[in-house]
Amino acid sequence: MAYEYFLEPFEVREGNRTGETFWRRRPGTEAWQFLSFWDWEWHDLAATAPQHGSPHAESLRPVSPEHAAELENDRSRWSLYWAVYRGEPKPGDQPVNVVRRKVSPDKSQDQIFGRDNQGQDDGYLRLLLPWPTDPPHLEPVDAHESERIIKERRSISGATSW
Repeated sequence: MAYEYFLEPFEVREGNRTGETFWRRRPGTEAWQFLSFWDWEWHDLAATAPQHGSPHAESLRPVSPEHAAELENDRSRWSLYWAVYRGEPKPGDQPVNVVRRKVSPDKSQDQIFGRDNQGQDDGYLRLLLPWPTDPPHLEPVDAHESERIIKERRSISGATSW
């Protein structure tokens, strides 16, 4: 049996940004499933993340099955990125790193591209940067700019797939 697919936007406090949750259900049911941006599998909402609650009908945008297949394969789309600067950037300053936020009904986490070239959790970020009296400055960037920064800082390509 076929599914109906939907996108649901949500607001992110930092930087006035918008993320999206990817939902599906069988026609005529309220048995929602979401695409986890951590294991890239569809999960039953009631069994996996009941604390999240069902999507809000008024904010859902329908997606065709063909477009849904494309969205399922576009992993960089589901992350939000920020360039990290040590303090307010001045002309010519380069970012010191990139932070990625992945938000999914089953798990939400901020990550930084770490020394071992893996996404580290925000606890690691707090160790690297002086908090809270001298917080870093975060500038919203897209996946392409994040990729460029990481390649420039670490000489690694394909980093936004982590």
